[in-house]
Amino acid sequence: NMFWMDRYYEKTPLKKQLYEQIMALTKANTAVLGCWQSWWPQCPPGLESLEELTLVKYVSDYGKFFICTVSAGNFTVHSGITLSKPLPRKPVPLTRPLAADKIYLTFILSDGDNISGTMLIRPWLWQEKTRGKFPIGWTLAPLMADLCLAVLEYYHQTATGNDFFVTPCNGLGYIMAEYAKNLPSRDTVFNEYLSLSKTYLRQL
Repeated sequence: NMFWMDRYYEKTPLKKQLYEQIMALTKANTAVLGCWQSWWPQCPPGLESLEELTLVKYVSDYGKFFICTVSAGNFTVHSGITLSKPLPRKPVPLTRPLAADKIYLTFILSDGDNISGTMLIRPWLWQEKTRGKFPIGWTLAPLMADLCLAVLEYYHQTATGNDFFVTPCNGLGYIMAEYAKNLPSRDTVFNEYLSLSKTYLRQL
């Protein structure tokens, strides 16, 4: 299903009811793919889409997680690509005792939950000559395992010993803290989301 949410939908009862019905079409913990207004050309007055936080909060309240995919590759093609062998795995780094009299820094590149950025913007950073000269964590969207597995393979195959993959802090998708608050079984839905996230994290 494809839909557009305008910024002023709450002023029109029929639109409000329509969007509620759209959210009800799919079960809890279903991904919603798309983007928000700032990525799109200027719209006629009155037809502007929801802004980022408002849109993500709306779908999140109904127990759906958001995947930003504006201008990403053709997922009809990418999701059909399979690998002839499992993704290469890096050994988990050994943990070391931390000294109380030292300050430690961790460098992590955020916004990996935006698959568009991973496919279109991150390659520029990935090709920087300084990459690999110091440890850095690269966030990747776990759902890449379904939507663009070959892209995920590319990052694994070309990673240096100082490139580490981590998941975004919100798990499987982009969600807000009151996830599934509009559903009577909120706790069950949220626990299922955590379990689903854990399953996908193992594929990174």
